[in-house]
Amino acid sequence: MRSPLDERTTVATLLVLTFTAGLIDAVCFLRLGHVFVANMTGNVVFLGVNAANTAGRILLGSSVSLAAYMLGALAGGRLWRFLRHRPRAWHTAVWGSHGFLLLAAALLAWTAPFREQLWLASVFIALLAVGFGMQNATVRIMGVADLTTTVLTATITQLASESRFGTGARPKPWRKIASISMIVLGAGVGALLLRVFAVGSATAGVTAVAAALVTGVALVYAFAPTRAEEPEPAAG
Repeated sequence: MRSPLDERTTVATLLVLTFTAGLIDAVCFLRLGHVFVANMTGNVVFLGVNAANTAGRILLGSSVSLAAYMLGALAGGRLWRFLRHRPRAWHTAVWGSHGFLLLAAALLAWTAPFREQLWLASVFIALLAVGFGMQNATVRIMGVADLTTTVLTATITQLASESRFGTGARPKPWRKIASISMIVLGAGVGALLLRVFAVGSATAGVTAVAAALVTGVALVYAFAPTRAEEPEPAAG
């Protein structure tokens, strides 16, 4: 499904969302112990490893993340079914909901000792994972080439195999490079911000930054000019 915005604006918003995925996964990995909420491939691997090692707390976190992510992906698909004829409303609803979930997680991290209480940590993980499930479902429906916002295994494979030194099918790889770079940058900034913010508010602060970024994306889709309609071909 085409984005209601022009190509440059669409690509820019997807790169912001890619940065956000790296930012939040870095926080969850470093603060919650080997748990991802955006990149499910690593999460499934940790799920198997922790099940074999009977690491109960981490196993629970990975399980909650996977289940919540799937719920979010389901919600993303349902939103598209309800709003597929109104693309601007669809995007605004998805990114607005994602931003709200991130904000709720930030408030939880700010007000409650969630790292010490297992059920609160599970709620925090679930809030984040639902949002990223919605994000990935929406981006998949959009189908913008080379910009998945989280899943980089295929992107890295294509970057090498389709380069001029490989098949040569797609010799201009800037989107792939930008996508990989934004995940790396987001993870690095997330790790750095955990050091900058005070210890008690670090997780909340980084999550609030992510909430602001995703809310910004929602506002862009709500108010930015729509793409120009392509002229219909002349009859005959």
